[in-house]
Amino acid sequence: MELLAPAGSPNALRAAICSRANAVYFGLDKFNARINADNFTKENVREYVELCHLHGVKVYITFNTLIKDIEFEEFEEDVKACVDAKVDAFIVTDLGALTVFAKYDVPLHASTQMGIHNLDGAKFVEKLGFKRVILSRETLFEDIKKIKENTSLEIEYFVHGALCVSFSGGCLLSSVLTGTSGNRGLCKQPCRLCYESSLSGENKYYLSPADQCLINKLKDLEKLGIDSIKVEGRLKSAHYVGEVVRSYRQALDGNLDGNYMSTLYRAYNRGHFTAGYNYDDTNKLMSIDIQNSIGEKVGEILNRKGATYTISSNYDFKIGDGVKVVKDNRELGGFGIDNVEKKDGLFLIKNNKNYPIGSSIHLTHENEIAKKYENIDLALPAKVECIVDKAVKFVVEHNGIKVEKEYNIVSKAQNRAITEADIIEKIKGNDFFKVEATVKVKDGLFVPMSKFNEARRDVLDELKNKCIDLYEKDMLHMRVNLKKITDDEKISQNMYEISNINDIPTYASKGIVILQINDYSKRELGKEILSQLDENTKLYIKLPKICRGKDYKVISSLITEIKNNIEGVVAENIYAIQFARDNGLKVIGGTGLNIFNSRAADVYGIANYVNSVELLPGEISDGYVYVSDKIQVMTLSHCPVQLNTKCTCANCKYTKPFNYTTNSLSIQIVREKVGFCYFNMFLENKKMDNILSKSSLKYFVI
Repeated sequence: MELLAPAGSPNALRAAICSRANAVYFGLDKFNARINADNFTKENVREYVELCHLHGVKVYITFNTLIKDIEFEEFEEDVKACVDAKVDAFIVTDLGALTVFAKYDVPLHASTQMGIHNLDGAKFVEKLGFKRVILSRETLFEDIKKIKENTSLEIEYFVHGALCVSFSGGCLLSSVLTGTSGNRGLCKQPCRLCYESSLSGENKYYLSPADQCLINKLKDLEKLGIDSIKVEGRLKSAHYVGEVVRSYRQALDGNLDGNYMSTLYRAYNRGHFTAGYNYDDTNKLMSIDIQNSIGEKVGEILNRKGATYTISSNYDFKIGDGVKVVKDNRELGGFGIDNVEKKDGLFLIKNNKNYPIGSSIHLTHENEIAKKYENIDLALPAKVECIVDKAVKFVVEHNGIKVEKEYNIVSKAQNRAITEADIIEKIKGNDFFKVEATVKVKDGLFVPMSKFNEARRDVLDELKNKCIDLYEKDMLHMRVNLKKITDDEKISQNMYEISNINDIPTYASKGIVILQINDYSKRELGKEILSQLDENTKLYIKLPKICRGKDYKVISSLITEIKNNIEGVVAENIYAIQFARDNGLKVIGGTGLNIFNSRAADVYGIANYVNSVELLPGEISDGYVYVSDKIQVMTLSHCPVQLNTKCTCANCKYTKPFNYTTNSLSIQIVREKVGFCYFNMFLENKKMDNILSKSSLKYFVI
């Protein structure tokens, strides 16, 4: 399996290479989902691609944000710079961008932000010519198995780091609250705030998942046929990247050291690790008491006298280390260690903050380890043979790749002749190679050292270029396919989304009816729908954003029963488009597709769609606008009811929608029951009046 590492900065990139990642992913200063990282630029991307390719490491560029129509010229400039830099692949979210990528032969990876989590979604991007699918973190193993068996796609799977609580690519919370969108690389992470629950009456971090760690599950992933395992962390330090990647490299190579979990806990964790949706229940998935990293527990406060704490610990504290203090599963604070004394096996550390006796001490920054990643030496070993005779002859070699060159810079010595010791002193490596030199010098000769140094640099540069060329001549080249895949007609009627089946006749007389089904388990659901239809009713079923495992059977059964009497489906996720085409149904693109530009609908192959609710009225050129007093800001795949009430599916305590509240903000949470239960979160739509005044075709939510 490929080990794929984050590179949110040049130092993190070097740490990934140093820790033997097979590939890295990073973004330029625009059009990537981590705009606030120490990103790369059009001007320096080739430099860092060369460094990676010299070490046999692949480079994937993240163009994983949504793009506005007015930005495509600038976007293509960035793409062209990366193509010229010879990157190995692009990670893509916005399908409208394929109109640009189709001009070039660089393979595409479907970003996790597309929310692909089942076979239909995978088949859709495979037909477009994608090489790899980066699966949603909620994807179940049974669906991965189907994708592997029924497509030619490579599969990338997330193994370590921060989890988004929202279903992949479906979060609008930051955008609606602050105007800074996670889909544009500027997420403010309001999910990490403390909320009061109307179910429990308590204030906790109800939307904050624990970090994921699958280092002990890699055999399972290998059996599934996973091609690449991904570490999260483009906003993390080089220290984090280096230590986490090093541990996963050891795991893949079968030589994990005994302290690997300490390494991972100290690098970053929010109270505990989760093994994710395929292994853990809701309570293990979430970290509702602690949302910041608290490292590894290494000791306890035994006593305090004045400003001096007496701490028992199995770790030998050092100046420059960082710790956090935790009591009753709550983070109380933290500090950097600028003094320490060891006495009778205990540690005396001075700090003016008032922490209670009995609090646990957690190591979050191990200074000696962090320093290893500050000035990383990536120079590769090279053998250099230098013969000074009629000319200076160099023979340089790395890993079987050889360069031989002669330089006519030798003359007879007029004064002091050059010696072997002189040459050995001057033969140095460069940023790319450290050399082991063999030197032979004929007596009585002179070589200008400035010319010698130029020659040395030249021959080592040629060795570097030859190594890079050897890598890049075997790079994969693929081009996407943009064939038209729909003949749906344009709709010119308003649309009305309802959730009460009995309201179908009322709204059928006004326009297109969209039925949102909140409970697919209702008995005789198909017959109930059919009883409300007549020959003039144009009904579309809004398919759930998520369709995993047994969900598919539930949805497919209903659609099979009623498809001869309905027009089509509303697609909130890519899979629904493929599902509709396979069932001979028309498609309306819903808000879940988050269509941001006029090009995306053509690539999706849909004639009718609802524009992204993140766009301003002046940015909308076609399609429908969303009209509702509330906006769906995310979908949860865990069960917040269990999280709040400790109930189980057998004694479910969900009776009606409930709320998470902080300050003046109130989020409504509504269950959607398919095969599994999902929970949709809604916020007040403060842009509705502006949209009503500027729009033509409307998608009303009743």
